[in-house]
Amino acid sequence: MNAVSTLTTVLGMAGRNIAHIQLPVPQTNTTGGALVKHRRSIEDSLLSAGFDVTTTLALLFEKPVDATGADRRGGCQTCLVLCSDIRSTPWTVPSAIGPMKLIKVNEMIGYDPDSRPGATARAEQKGLNPHIEIIDAYIQGLTLQDQDHIVLFDILPNRYVEFGRAVCAQKIAGKWSAVSYMGLIKDGQKDVMQMMEEQVYNSWDAGPHAPSKMRVRDETQAPKLTAILWQNDRPVFPDSLVNKFPVGTEQHTEVLKMKNALEALWPSPSSNTPARNVNVPPRAVGEPDFADTTLLDLTREVDLAKIKSEDFAEEKLAVCQGKSNKPTIVITKDFRIYLANFTTEEVVHEQGELFAFNTGAFEVKIIKGSGHDELHCLPWRLGSDTTLISYEKTLMPLCSFICKMTRERGIADVTLFDHVLICPSL
Repeated sequence: MNAVSTLTTVLGMAGRNIAHIQLPVPQTNTTGGALVKHRRSIEDSLLSAGFDVTTTLALLFEKPVDATGADRRGGCQTCLVLCSDIRSTPWTVPSAIGPMKLIKVNEMIGYDPDSRPGATARAEQKGLNPHIEIIDAYIQGLTLQDQDHIVLFDILPNRYVEFGRAVCAQKIAGKWSAVSYMGLIKDGQKDVMQMMEEQVYNSWDAGPHAPSKMRVRDETQAPKLTAILWQNDRPVFPDSLVNKFPVGTEQHTEVLKMKNALEALWPSPSSNTPARNVNVPPRAVGEPDFADTTLLDLTREVDLAKIKSEDFAEEKLAVCQGKSNKPTIVITKDFRIYLANFTTEEVVHEQGELFAFNTGAFEVKIIKGSGHDELHCLPWRLGSDTTLISYEKTLMPLCSFICKMTRERGIADVTLFDHVLICPSL
């Protein structure tokens, strides 16, 4: 009803305005009764708003020559043409448009060979060429003056804004200079808007009026100076010029004024600033001190208690069969975890990930003392900087990770995602 209300307002603004309404198209996901119901709902809303729904237009389509039998897109779609007075409108309304070639299914936006578009998606996306022909059919016969302009106001754009993309493509091609597009785009269609913006930018960037992509930079030339010097890419006031006149004379005072003015514009570099092309020493050196800490030995052999498969009586909740020399994982009803070997050969597993990274229960807790930000804080769960974390699938203490980042990248402030590390009790 909001669309009908907007349509009523737009048609009432001027007698030259015209409306093109495409009624529901038959497709396999919609029954005949539902199709008639939807069409009658649109027509009843328009009749209630005082419109004449007797002027119709047929859109004729043809499928690609290589279309398969699974492509059951219809060949005809009925449209309504509305205006304040069909007898005095300057538009020449055709009775039919087409046949127009539909887009190939594998050329549709969002096409995926593994999950191909369904009947609804196929019926909705017709391609740019049919929409260009529809607009051309309406424009033909119009006598436009230099000051005339056509605004295509799309009240209900389809998912991929094909009328808008058609106008964009034609204007990029140098056509339809008197046509503009304005659509009520939803948040879920912003990807299409970005697509059109990218097309416009690429077209401009490849055009003759765009600047060169590689800016030509001339080598900086040192200025030719007759009084002051040019040293280390900056002007320097020569001492010989200062000592040219005796101290206390009017000339010496004027020279000092010029020197002070130059140094105010070009201050002398600080003595703490490193010179160019000098190797900067490492920002940090050292290793963590584990003198009073006992770390978990990651190289030791883990020999867990063994249970024969025929003696295993726990009720299984889930079993994940191991592949590529990975252990089979059995989770029981009471959420105990067992590593299983259902083969007749002995298996040895090296150090590695048992589950996915970040496995564990996560609970957001309020941190006391954070004031109004308490509800937006996450708890710090690592009890010590010797707690093991995973970095590039390698376990290491947190302090070793920070030390590594500081030495190699100069990064002393890191962010860790909160997680729980599950280790067996040995």
